[in-house]
Amino acid sequence: MTESWMAEALCRHFPMQTWIVEPEDRTSASTAALSAVCLSCPVRPACAGYVLRKGIVSGFWAGADRSPSNVTDRADGAA
Repeated sequence: MTESWMAEALCRHFPMQTWIVEPEDRTSASTAALSAVCLSCPVRPACAGYVLRKGIVSGFWAGADRSPSNVTDRADGAA
């Protein structure tokens, strides 16, 4: 099921970015590009809340890597 806020997410306009690549397989330039998109995204707080509710522990969501070692309990979109 798609959440309504996802229609407004900036990442949908950047399908070639490496959103699902794990941190160790991503370049620092790629990570910076992902971060730049997330930092200007109007739905970043909703995205952060979504990953917490769903327990997502992979990929790049709400401006942060969601690997188990990087996951925090913040729902405000702060990395």
